[in-house]
Amino acid sequence: MALRPHLPALALLLPLLAAADATADERSFATDRPTPAKVALIVSVSDYPDEVHPTWTDLPGAKNDVDLVRGLLVDSFGFDPEDVLVLRDAEATHRNIVRAFHEWLILRAGPETEAVFWYCGHGSRVPDRSGVAGAERDGSDSTLLAYDSRTGGREGEYDLSDDELASLLLALTRRTGRVTLVTDSCHSGGMARGAGPVRVRSGPAGRVEHDFSLVEPFWPADVPFHDDGGPRADPSRYVHVSACGPHQTAAEWTLDDQEGTSYGALTLFLSWRLRQVERGETYRQIVDTVGRWISTRLDGQSVQREGSIDREFLGARFEARPRGFELTARGRELAVAAGRLHGLRRGSLLRVTDLRGEEVGRAEVIDLRDVSAVATWKGSAPTAAADLAMVAVEVERPAGREPLALRVPHPALAARMAERDDVRLVDSDRALVHRLEVEPPDARPGAPATVVFRDVDGVRIWPGPTESAPREDWLEHAADAVAEPLRKERRYLEVMALAGVAGPLSLESRFVPLTASDLEGMDVGDGRRAAWGTRMSDAAVRAFGSGARRGATSNDFVATLDPDVEGAPLARLDVSNPTEHPVHVTVLSATEAREITVIWPPEGIDFVVGPRETRPVYTILGVQKGLDLGRPMRDRFLVIATREPANFHPLAQATTLRSASEGAPTGVPPLIENALTGRVTRGRRLRVAEPEESFGVVSVDVLVAPARDGQ
Repeated sequence: MALRPHLPALALLLPLLAAADATADERSFATDRPTPAKVALIVSVSDYPDEVHPTWTDLPGAKNDVDLVRGLLVDSFGFDPEDVLVLRDAEATHRNIVRAFHEWLILRAGPETEAVFWYCGHGSRVPDRSGVAGAERDGSDSTLLAYDSRTGGREGEYDLSDDELASLLLALTRRTGRVTLVTDSCHSGGMARGAGPVRVRSGPAGRVEHDFSLVEPFWPADVPFHDDGGPRADPSRYVHVSACGPHQTAAEWTLDDQEGTSYGALTLFLSWRLRQVERGETYRQIVDTVGRWISTRLDGQSVQREGSIDREFLGARFEARPRGFELTARGRELAVAAGRLHGLRRGSLLRVTDLRGEEVGRAEVIDLRDVSAVATWKGSAPTAAADLAMVAVEVERPAGREPLALRVPHPALAARMAERDDVRLVDSDRALVHRLEVEPPDARPGAPATVVFRDVDGVRIWPGPTESAPREDWLEHAADAVAEPLRKERRYLEVMALAGVAGPLSLESRFVPLTASDLEGMDVGDGRRAAWGTRMSDAAVRAFGSGARRGATSNDFVATLDPDVEGAPLARLDVSNPTEHPVHVTVLSATEAREITVIWPPEGIDFVVGPRETRPVYTILGVQKGLDLGRPMRDRFLVIATREPANFHPLAQATTLRSASEGAPTGVPPLIENALTGRVTRGRRLRVAEPEESFGVVSVDVLVAPARDGQ
């Protein structure tokens, strides 16, 4: 930590310490470099001062985020390394972040400059100081934690507040309308990681409101500070991507590699998606894909986006890169910069090309990690492959399913689970995988104990509350009884993962407000209604966001259910077909209770949405009892379009989900392929349409909570 020059005992040493203090406390970020085409400021705080431990834990992922983001901007998007400024740990003081934002971004930006601000670290909330009615929905400001925000006994007054960031953003957007902000921290949806199986970028909320007088000495004179109620940046001139909503936590994702390497979940998945981006893709397309990837794995995190999200990413001002995973040849083996999280499987066949798209050869994946793999050439290794820049795409995938990654700390139970072929045991205690735990952890076989199966979020999947009594035969019982929970979990994950498979057929879907007529009966077309036969209430589903003042939104919706309101909570999901051809539609629901339901249509009925037609689908929402989540329950609705009739009802009873075709893959997800084939069709075998025309999927999630827990 830097020595403070105002301490009297150091008065005689000031001349000797001036240079060191300027580096730490009075660093200048001014430069005579010309106005940049692209400029970036990356802030990462992973190693917080010892005096704030253990309240504020260190974040190993934030340390790794920096290199990931800097490499992405320079290697993939043409940022000059000299125009990318990084503030790490002790450099990332409150003063330095503000001054760097002003001197490095605002003062250097020209009208066409692409400016990027990327923050990785802790986030928090403090009492709102403005007193402006409705400015903050719960009376709190969202904040970022600079390196020194909570030192010296501070409890929120020196956090970097959302109002500071908003004021800096306003000044920057007056210089350029090409601004991108990414905040990978907890509570970041309002502006802008703890205990348990998932490390989160958050700690206790501050008890003291933000005190601008502490910031004023270094606040830029030419940037007016605006509290709530003041002017805000024009949303058409920036895009803000935040890791989660203002009442959520942002997770660090720990890989299952030998080192247990961590990254911020948003930074990890967003960086990978951006390495695959094509010119012309919009922020909305990119962020919504990332949001679905993250919420499929971490139910309590909803990625937010606001601003000009339909703008092309970085204005499409970068060289297009060949699609595929980067490769490095090492003799007969190839190091692949992709792994399980990217969909690869052991045995996947890769088509390897150079950067011009010319095929170099084929390779097969022989070893797999979360974000890396090892492949070996099929046949002889190409000449001079070690000197080539290469990429690969998966062209064939082995039959069957990838085993479920499982952490089993108890040695005796781990030995029994190692005999199964549907699980893959993981040694790292930090890896974000499912867990099979023994309670108490040191129980001996024959002594009373309970075995508990938990998901990645730590949610108890099995056994249920009525089956949780300790038993002496726990080892034999768990080894046999866990087979069914494992099967259900694999099926649930497969259904949830459909959200990441858009498919070639276009489809649109969203929850819309109910009308008075909707509460009376179901719209069956041609102006006719079918009475419900029971009393309905309005579930009042609304878009999930951080409040009207900021306008941050996500793919998710939210419903707060009041148990005192009479009637079943009804919601309406509109399904739109923007194409010129009719499509057959099925709506599935998958809940965190591991329930998979065909919402519509009933078995034996086809639901056809005509060309450029919108039709409603109705559903009853509810909160599953017995799930102790401590947060709203995620209910995912999957709207699946096919060219031919398909039957998804067997999903509710199926014990095995296999590929419906033999030999080479069709490109259609097995769940959809099964529904299109004679194995599960309504008495007749159907031709599976060509992959380029056979299906489309869109997902819509609702976060459902009882009124006392609603957001």
